[in-house]
Amino acid sequence: MIKEETGTVISVGKESIVVRVDAAAGCSSCGMCRGSKTSGEISCRSYPGIEKGERVKVRINTTGGFISALFTFFLPAFFLVFFLTAGENISRSAEIMSPASVKLLFLALGIISGGVSMYSGNMFLKKRVKYSPEIISRISGSGISKEK
Repeated sequence: MIKEETGTVISVGKESIVVRVDAAAGCSSCGMCRGSKTSGEISCRSYPGIEKGERVKVRINTTGGFISALFTFFLPAFFLVFFLTAGENISRSAEIMSPASVKLLFLALGIISGGVSMYSGNMFLKKRVKYSPEIISRISGSGISKEK
């Protein structure tokens, strides 16, 4: 889902601009900002000619939050439960290793798989610029906006 919000530029860097976004009705469910439910700060991609204190319109793609949650929480939990269940079932019929060793091995596999999932999800989101918030226009004092 893509949301458009307005905010004020707090700081301008070489590669990113921090914007304090005005809270809207759906802000509490988004989770893209660092902040409270009344206002939040969000780091946006660079935009030419923006200065500190300017009012801007920001486009936020909240799909990145879902993908992040998938890779950070759901897949690691799935891998851990899957490997623990598999280790439990295999340890019952293991004749070469002790049942505790088999369970420990599968626990380690679950933890490693979860870690790989979190790392690959982080790399996926870093490479996908489309999930980064971006400034789409500046809002002048007279209400006329200059499009990018």
